[in-house]
Amino acid sequence: MILKAALGQIKSKFTDITENVDRHIAWTNKAREKGAKLIVFPELSLTGYYLREAVCEAGVTIDHPVLKKIISASDGIGIVAGFVEKEKKGKYYNSALICENGKVIGIHRKLCLPTYGMFEEGRYFTAGNKLRSFDFTWGRLGIVICEDAWYPELVMKHSGSRLDLLAILSASPVRGITHDRGITNVNTNSALSRFYARNLGVPVIFLNKPGFENGICFWGGSAVYSSEGKLINQASLIEEDLIHTSIILENTSKHKIKHQLPEENGTTFEFHDINKNLKFNYL
Repeated sequence: MILKAALGQIKSKFTDITENVDRHIAWTNKAREKGAKLIVFPELSLTGYYLREAVCEAGVTIDHPVLKKIISASDGIGIVAGFVEKEKKGKYYNSALICENGKVIGIHRKLCLPTYGMFEEGRYFTAGNKLRSFDFTWGRLGIVICEDAWYPELVMKHSGSRLDLLAILSASPVRGITHDRGITNVNTNSALSRFYARNLGVPVIFLNKPGFENGICFWGGSAVYSSEGKLINQASLIEEDLIHTSIILENTSKHKIKHQLPEENGTTFEFHDINKNLKFNYL
């Protein structure tokens, strides 16, 4: 099966979820016009990334009217977008909204919250405790958010999920320059995506935030990899970009795994105190 998908490498207006939702809808409409059945946006794409104390201002509950607009815009297309999820108990999560055909398929909450160097997520967010996959009309999508992807012992749990596609939502800032004036973590993240493609046996979408925010440069460079780890398509560095691509869903993971999980509507792996049990990397 060939899935037509779009990579929505979009810049976010800081904390302005109303305007960001409108822009997400406009990009979704463009993708649908090109025949896309899925569009993926970066981590915290509806709010901006480096929020700190603004997390409370940017957070919305899943039933908030502004989110209902983007959910309604998913007629005929799946949408994955990052936002600050406000729980009614007063907790805030770095989450991904997953919807299709005007309905919420689910919410994925980031599990590993980096709190070192410039990263302060553990001070403002509550960590999720479930690794989720979600069923669309075209197949099953697994989702991880940025730091989660740096823990293969976590992501490889998806090997029993019957995935058709893995999406990595990211807000990765420039972390160094190579000898040939390239960006160091472009190659690092590319190697990581190829690793998961080859070992899970499914294509991988890596969707990264572009542009500048509060003095921080995010390098974009979103990409799609085949199940063999080959680069299929790649977005611009630093700048916004809407990439249309065709992805072959070969379902190779379903043939590799001898013992499949029985869930019929996506899969869920539950973890407890995951941030206490995993050591953060400093790359």
